[in-house]
Amino acid sequence: MTTLRITIAGHDYDVACDDGQEMHLKALARTLDTRARALSEPFGKPDEAQLLMLTALMLTDELQDATRALEQLRHDIHHSSQSFETNKQIELENAVTSTIHDIASRIEAIAGQLERV
Repeated sequence: MTTLRITIAGHDYDVACDDGQEMHLKALARTLDTRARALSEPFGKPDEAQLLMLTALMLTDELQDATRALEQLRHDIHHSSQSFETNKQIELENAVTSTIHDIASRIEAIAGQLERV
């Protein structure tokens, strides 16, 4: 375990993380710091708890938007996949029907030749 000191909106925090996760934690802290600082400007100087609560609400809202967008993409992909499968099935059925008609025509031609013999 590694302990890192991160700064969010001017407040220092010591946070533990697994070895090898330091860069990831630093990147998360930078994102959170950027968001918290952006929120502190329009709200004046909210106290630490309010600022972190507002930042958490903003990030939760973005997460919910992203989750909805992901679900919509999954829905669209599922329906596209179904449409693709349906179209492939129709193409296959048309190919089989065409092949059957070709075979039937050949059989009729052979039958006509046999009748002449």
